[in-house]
Amino acid sequence: MNKPRPPRLDAEKLSKTKVDDLSKLKSRLAFFEEGRKNKKIPTTYIAMESLSALLGGRIAGYTDEELRACWPKYWGEETLLIPAALIETLSAVWIDYLQAPTGTTLGEAFKLEGGGQGKNKIRDTLKTIDKARSLSHQVELNYLAGDEKSKPISLEEVYVNVSEDNNVSFDTVRKAHQKYGKYTRRELEALGIIIDRN
Repeated sequence: MNKPRPPRLDAEKLSKTKVDDLSKLKSRLAFFEEGRKNKKIPTTYIAMESLSALLGGRIAGYTDEELRACWPKYWGEETLLIPAALIETLSAVWIDYLQAPTGTTLGEAFKLEGGGQGKNKIRDTLKTIDKARSLSHQVELNYLAGDEKSKPISLEEVYVNVSEDNNVSFDTVRKAHQKYGKYTRRELEALGIIIDRN
């Protein structure tokens, strides 16, 4: 039985063909799109790889139009204005993750997981901070509102009220306000909620 012959190449044409960066990018993104359609490559992986590749194209000096022509039609034409620094951060960490030692999780590479037993994930840490900031915000608003009604109220009374409203301890509210109160006040001033009465 004869083996089928491989297709013949035009060696002269091949030697004259230069594959530029945009052609490589277009080919890579088309490969990702096939992987998405076949469900062989997770869309999250495709997104991170593509962001990094497109950022690389931008850094290399290609225009928006040139880069847009590289991605598959399925991805659409709509774009967003996003600070380059955010994309650069994601891309840099993604590349570090791809080169990290075996066993490094995505969460560890992105510093989203504690990276050790007993360490909180950043998500949990930020939930705690957000809750404390919310308590501080409530304290400031209640404290200032009491004064606006010509009924001055002590901080201790506000702490009690906020702790009861949120089903947390007096000490939790007091500590939150001590830690974040000055930031809360600055935010309220920036919003024009606190005005100079002088």
